[in-house]
Order: sequence, then structure tokens, then C-alpha cells
Amino acid sequence: MTDERRPLVARLDLGDFGELDQFEAQSKGYLSTASVLLPSGGRIPVFFYDTARLAQDLESAKEAGRAFIAEPGMIVLDEVTRTNMENAVEHLAGEGFFDRFLPSEQT
Repeated sequence: MTDERRPLVARLDLGDFGELDQFEAQSKGYLSTASVLLPSGGRIPVFFYDTARLAQDLESAKEAGRAFIAEPGMIVLDEVTRTNMENAVEHLAGEGFFDRFLPSEQT
């Protein structure tokens, strides 16, 4: 269950993210259902990719005549794990990265 209280700092929200979800995200190399909760109560959707999956998807896109990939809130990791996602969000929040986004909703 997610904690719906407003965070003091931006934090990753994975919803009900269990062991099977972790295994699938790590195996597939992406997770598109995460968000970052802001101290203001806003929420920013984020999309995690690992480098191998990103390269595969870019190659597929190129073969289809589209030589690029773009996802709102894309964060590329070495490996899509809970720890890596949390560390990335913490680091990016500390740099003010999420201040550049408009929250999609208020909690």
C-alpha cells in the first residue's frame, strides 16, 4: 500500500510493487508505471529504462523508420531495480531535476 501523505522531499512511488513486479521490471529492462511524489503534493510520471532495453527499442524504432525514442520523464539506469530507481530519484531530486516538470495531479 502506498503512503499518500505528502513527502518532505521528492520520493519514488511504485504503488503495489512486489517481488514479481521487481523481477519483471529487471527482466524486461523497463518500468512505465512509476511516479515521483513532490513535497507540493504533485505527482510526476517517470519511465525507467535500462541501457540494453533502450538500445533494443531504438534499433526496432530505426527499423520502423523512426530513429529516436522519447518518453516523458525517462530515466535511464544501468539496471532497473528498486534500489537503482530510488537512488536515481533521490539524486535527481537533490539536483532540482523534478522542479522543471509540471505535476500531473495533486494528491
